[in-house]
Amino acid sequence: NSDKIILNDINLTVAEGEIVGLLGKNGAGKTTLMKIIAKSKKPTSGTVYINNINIFNESNILDNVGIMIDTV
Repeated sequence: NSDKIILNDINLTVAEGEIVGLLGKNGAGKTTLMKIIAKSKKPTSGTVYINNINIFNESNILDNVGIMIDTV
């Protein structure tokens, strides 16, 4: 259902050099969040900032960000 809200009011702060993992139930929005951060999916509303820069306005903003999406 395209009307279903997957993510709502997300605020994630990651310090430089910090490694973060996301855990949660199926359908909780983990993959959707990572796809949005990786710019492979655009949010229907809201913005994503890295160092106070909107990631969708900068082409090389993810040059120093590593993302691994995997299943265990």
